[in-house]
Amino acid sequence: MTSNMENHFELAGFAQENIWEIEGGWKLIQCKRECDDTLYPVFPVIPEMMNYEKNMKVPTKLIPQCPKCGGPMTLHSPQTHKVASDDEDQRRFQEFV
Repeated sequence: MTSNMENHFELAGFAQENIWEIEGGWKLIQCKRECDDTLYPVFPVIPEMMNYEKNMKVPTKLIPQCPKCGGPMTLHSPQTHKVASDDEDQRRFQEFV
């Protein structure tokens, strides 16, 4: 269990299924409108964003849209928004304990 959001434990060799990032993680995105708690990987959208990034900003049209409500997505991080619950990680942690 860690409050580290930068994937350092995974990068150090820990299996992702053995890590619970209690404050979210920067490799996941969630609906900014909070229509539900589904988490999505951010890595698939990064290459195109990098191609159009200028001054640390990307065009609005490249901001991922929620597949459920069509609203904008945001990082799975308390610094940007309310963190969606990751029930599967919590379940694995409770099973471990």
